Amino acid sequence: MKQAKETTANAVAAFKTIISDPIGGQLKAYEELGSSNALKVGGFFGLIFSLCGIFAFHHVYDRVNFQVIVTAILPVIALFGGFLLVTKIFGEKDYDFGASAFTTGVAITPLTAMLVGSLILGFENVEAIAVLGLFCACITIIAISTALQDIYKLSAQKAVLITPTLILVSAYLSKLIYFKILV
Repeated sequence: MKQAKETTANAVAAFKTIISDPIGGQLKAYEELGSSNALKVGGFFGLIFSLCGIFAFHHVYDRVNFQVIVTAILPVIALFGGFLLVTKIFGEKDYDFGASAFTTGVAITPLTAMLVGSLILGFENVEAIAVLGLFCACITIIAISTALQDIYKLSAQKAVLITPTLILVSAYLSKLIYFKILV
């Protein structure tokens, strides 16, 4: 229980740092946490996203089953795998699971806000949800690009090319895993 409280406090502190400085805050929060705590905080953000996804699906379809749970977890796992792949391709000798988990959690947090916002607005407000979704998608793209430049130390040119590639690879990995497990 102490570990959960500590991780939650670290997640709140990291969130505040990132919100107060969306561009430089991600690196600052990561450095303040260190790799071990960043791993936990990234996992925490991923868990919150998955729980919100399960809750949103339950709210719309009034059911939760294994497929729903897997569907809610897959984007987090796929994006984490994408960040690990970036680490491997661009020359890191050792994987920094903390950096990959943290950057995944930060990148997925705007999508968590979209899920929560959709629940608050009600799914019948399609136009408002579309605007919210576009805004959250843009913030996610910026968070990924910022992480690639600041935490993974890639040039702006590489980050601009890798960001959409990472999103597409993550979506494709999600699809592959989904159909391998559930179909």
